[in-house]
Amino acid sequence: MDINGGQLTQTNGNPVWPTATSTGPLVAGNVMHGDGVSALAGLGEQIGGTGNAGYAVMGQFSAPFSQATASGAGGAVTQIVIPAQSMIVQMLVFVTTAWTGASTTITITDTASNTYGTAAGASLGIIGVSPTASKAVVQLWENVGNTDVQLAVTAGNTGSGQCVLWVRYLQGCNSAQST
Repeated sequence: MDINGGQLTQTNGNPVWPTATSTGPLVAGNVMHGDGVSALAGLGEQIGGTGNAGYAVMGQFSAPFSQATASGAGGAVTQIVIPAQSMIVQMLVFVTTAWTGASTTITITDTASNTYGTAAGASLGIIGVSPTASKAVVQLWENVGNTDVQLAVTAGNTGSGQCVLWVRYLQGCNSAQST
């Protein structure tokens, strides 16, 4: 996702104000490493005790896309690129115009044809996407793998629907895939 902050005329996805950038992952906390005594840190304490650092949750969103575009070959490829070894924690579809036709299901895939989940009944509102009930898909959410992943949205048929996809993730946390 290309972000260019501080422009006078904003395009979709670009903030009005300049931004701070980090190559990530972004970690926050005041005790980075535990000292093995299992004591909890006090307010402002920076040494001793149990580490309390954690990953910041990152987010990306797509440009608006249509049901008609998503129904084409390969679906609507978004500008959402999840960094390698990241954990996806949430996907939301903001439906601004309800999907129509025989199928109102939205499927989230990547450009390598892996399926991350579906959102059934794309009616007006915000719809959560959950991983489908398979070990392989849950593992994709747990760790997207060793290369960046670009997401796409597919639809079962053409129609008049309009949506935006939002994805939250922990960047580069390299969570081990469960066995």
